Amino acid sequence: MNLELLMRWKFLKSFDNIKFEEPYPIIKAYIVPYRDDAGIIDYRRVKPEDVENFKYVLMKLKEFLQDILNIDVVKSYDEVRRLELIGDLISLYFKIPLLKEILPSTIPSPLKIYLLYRVFLVPRSHETREPLRVDLVAFVKEVYEKKERYLSVLQSLTNILIDEKLCKSIENSWFIFPSDTRPGFNTSSLIPHLLLTSAIAWSLAINEKLDRADIAILRLASLLHDIGKPFNYMKHVELSIDVARILLDGLVSKPVLDKIIEIISKHHEPVDKFSAILNKADITASIIDRVKQLVDSYLENDLELMAKELNLNYEDGFGTGVAAWDFWIKVYEKGGLKFFENLNKKFLESLRCETDNFKSQAKSLKEIKGERRGGEDHR
Repeated sequence: MNLELLMRWKFLKSFDNIKFEEPYPIIKAYIVPYRDDAGIIDYRRVKPEDVENFKYVLMKLKEFLQDILNIDVVKSYDEVRRLELIGDLISLYFKIPLLKEILPSTIPSPLKIYLLYRVFLVPRSHETREPLRVDLVAFVKEVYEKKERYLSVLQSLTNILIDEKLCKSIENSWFIFPSDTRPGFNTSSLIPHLLLTSAIAWSLAINEKLDRADIAILRLASLLHDIGKPFNYMKHVELSIDVARILLDGLVSKPVLDKIIEIISKHHEPVDKFSAILNKADITASIIDRVKQLVDSYLENDLELMAKELNLNYEDGFGTGVAAWDFWIKVYEKGGLKFFENLNKKFLESLRCETDNFKSQAKSLKEIKGERRGGEDHR
């Protein structure tokens, strides 16, 4: 670990210390129009206040993890079970907008029953190494009858559900931050990408027959591999490491944290089986959650003209690394925000027109002019 990183982490004690920077205006586009405070919109620029809200989401996530990990029954877990639970809790936390209750309370609900099930029952299965056979109806009945036993877990989750600001901030994080910043590609969303990548990485790790500890570590690295993007998309690996370190500091051992950070730091250029699995999962998730062929089809003429005018290689805009960032920065410097907005508008209008507002399918990949371009957004 180099001295520069050590000094950096010495001063990065909280999410408030992380600054928001953008290489060019970050715009999130919506295939289906999105309603926010300004009304129904097709795209919007990420604002500094959005990033401040994301800091709040991360701060509350750490508090949530601390609350659950400090429950007596959880304190008895060995390290592997703690790591597995942390992965589940992070995933559950970001899914709260999908599961939110109409009238939050400490009364058990499907969301709370799942958390109780995960905290109290799943570890028994790991301990005995036998399949978990539970009468869920009986378990729900027990929760109602012995509510005091489960109250600390219920209260921790309820505190989130009754926090309107937090629930709204988590929901906004789903819809405001793209996974990829390039016009058309920015119809993707960051949090779904993180969840999808972690699920794929977990499946690949199981297939590779990694042990439970390694799978749990890899899953956490996958959940956090791009989580620094809202702060600086161009330097997102560095920022994702910062977020992971602040989030997990004090919750996992130093060797485990170092391993998670190492996997994140190498996931674009894998050096071992862990970073290779994450790299493969990341690429697979990117292929699934982005509409690369359609972007190429709808925006090719505009971008080729701009590339020719700037003496740039058009292919670089669809590539990876420094060349890709350099391409889009120069395009922005020449065309400005208006050009970016027009690209987003054209992409969305073309897609809606071609599908008759989603009444029919877009062209099949074989029908789209040009070959499929390699290299998803691992810039």
